[in-house]
Amino acid sequence: MLVSTAEKQFVNDAVKSSIRVDGRRLDETRETKFHPLQTSGSIEVSIGMTRALAYVEVEHTLPHPDRPSEGIVNFQVEYSPSANQDRAFEFLMGSASEDPLLTREVERAIRDSRALDTEALCILASKLVWSLKVVITILDHCGNVSDVAQVAAIAALKHARRPDFTISGKEVTIHPVTHREAVPLPINFMPIMTTFALFDSGAVVVIDPSALEEAAMEGKVAVVMNEHKEICGIRKPGGVCIELELLVQMVKMAGARTLKLAKELTRSLKSGPTEMLHESSPTLPDPNLMFNSLGAQQAENCVEEIGAEMKSPGNARDEPPPAPTGTLTDTDNHSNAPHPPPSAGTVQRNDVEMAHEDESETANVGKGFKTSQDSKNLESSDSDDDDSDGDLMAALISRPRGGGGSGRRRPK
Repeated sequence: MLVSTAEKQFVNDAVKSSIRVDGRRLDETRETKFHPLQTSGSIEVSIGMTRALAYVEVEHTLPHPDRPSEGIVNFQVEYSPSANQDRAFEFLMGSASEDPLLTREVERAIRDSRALDTEALCILASKLVWSLKVVITILDHCGNVSDVAQVAAIAALKHARRPDFTISGKEVTIHPVTHREAVPLPINFMPIMTTFALFDSGAVVVIDPSALEEAAMEGKVAVVMNEHKEICGIRKPGGVCIELELLVQMVKMAGARTLKLAKELTRSLKSGPTEMLHESSPTLPDPNLMFNSLGAQQAENCVEEIGAEMKSPGNARDEPPPAPTGTLTDTDNHSNAPHPPPSAGTVQRNDVEMAHEDESETANVGKGFKTSQDSKNLESSDSDDDDSDGDLMAALISRPRGGGGSGRRRPK
């Protein structure tokens, strides 16, 4: 991250006054969150706005010739193009997204500290071993990316599982995860890195620096400790000198943060989706589907009740209109007296049909539809207009052209 001289001076002056740009205290860290994913060995870790996604690839392969009884562990740290503006520009220029310096820093904190038992990853000496590849992708770079990458790597290894196997003589049978439960990786302890930034010639120490503080710092110290308060490593890549008392103070702060993160990681893994895969939880119906089905059933019952009321005699809600005179005969459903048989050319209709016809006629008249009387009046007016037009044309044709008088022509 490139910052101006004025910004660096502002950050240094603020730190000397025990004030940080983001409002934290000098010994206050950002919130760390663990998000285990559904896939074994995949986890997302965030420290503040800095995020990293780590996953572990497990496979069996041949061992190295110089270490025939040890497994293989490799690390790879790469940046997403959306991590920050600098990485996006490098990605557009075609630069590699992998960071070898950060990869080596993660390797020193985990593999060189013997946190992972590589000898327990051996299946058959000189023939078959487990190979682990830990890939860490930096999603957002907002400062202290080394701590995020290292914590994500150890969290992914803690979350990962390998298939179980059996050995019969010289034959090895690797059982799939669907047949046998997967086995956790042999992790001795959990090393966690804590980074400090140095200001004012090493007199002021800031824990968990932000991106702006990293750009303005004069040096940094990385302390790696496990949950047993044991020092796994201390790294100081150049910069200003520090006093011994200040180093002891940083180790104490790193130990307290390591215990806190180890407990949070253990609690997150226990409550994560990996632990829920082997539990059979009852399937509860969806309340929305229950509500929809209930509403549909009520609507269906209501339709059936209305149909039964319309069909049953004596339960009609509205009295039908009186039967018109003519060839149409109304069938009275309310009368129990026998009806005479219909005569020839007579059409019988019930109350419901007549009510519908009366309503449709009324609606048509209200909406402007033409009735039979309106149609007759319209036809008569059209015929009168046609006669007057014919008389006018006959008068115009019969009038001589050479006559005098006014220029106004009138029909005879």
